[in-house]
Amino acid sequence: MRRLLLLVTALALVSAACTPARPDTEEWSRRWETAVATLPTRPETGTTIDPATCEEVLGRLRLQRNDLLPSPDDRLDETVDQWFRLAEEIFFECPVRLGPYTGWDAGYDELARLQAAVEAFLSAG
Repeated sequence: MRRLLLLVTALALVSAACTPARPDTEEWSRRWETAVATLPTRPETGTTIDPATCEEVLGRLRLQRNDLLPSPDDRLDETVDQWFRLAEEIFFECPVRLGPYTGWDAGYDELARLQAAVEAFLSAG
């Protein structure tokens, strides 16, 4: 019985050591605001974002993602991940050509919805 207790304790310690620590909410929020600000202003109808800008934004998003996942709360992780996946898709395709987020408007609208969900969660604190 004693060996079993030691084994369970050791497994719990190893598991806890492998689980990424959740970041401080205040610091994470600053990094989130920086990531959101990375996106260029939504293009007006009939205009586009040049491919070089898309490439630059995509690169910055991919670097920032690692600083924002995990989030301060596991309930935010999925929404933040969705925001990054969509933003990366939008700026990889520059703009999305097929699917529900074709063009700039639909993608930017969905990013805004996801951003609002993250910010509402943070403000409810």
